[in-house]
Amino acid sequence: MSEAARPLGQVLSVFNEATALAYTGGDRRLLSEVIQLFLENYPSQLTTLRQAVDGLDGQRIRRAAHALKGALGTLGAERALALSRRIEAMGNADQLSDTAEVCRELEDELEALKQQLTRAQTIRSGRRRR
Repeated sequence: MSEAARPLGQVLSVFNEATALAYTGGDRRLLSEVIQLFLENYPSQLTTLRQAVDGLDGQRIRRAAHALKGALGTLGAERALALSRRIEAMGNADQLSDTAEVCRELEDELEALKQQLTRAQTIRSGRRRR
């Protein structure tokens, strides 16, 4: 769904630090560890999802999207979370005709998320050195 197509007041963020901090009980060091784990693990999760989409395997699509969804929710990655929910629902309903397109949207969103998380990590590590 494009930004323009969303109802007013429903602009989703790439990374919502407040949401992510809520999941870590306000612990910034723990959040930094969660971010690092996500950055290390999401590429293989995305590869699994792509393979399932390429194979038009609804159950594998559902499982792969579900795995990503959990991590994205923890990070407050609202736009990527919405896309992974959509893909999961498509896999669950075995409605696979648009999964490749939505997967590409998710890939783009994950790249934007990676950039924001990397920037946030760099800023945090710079603060710790001072």
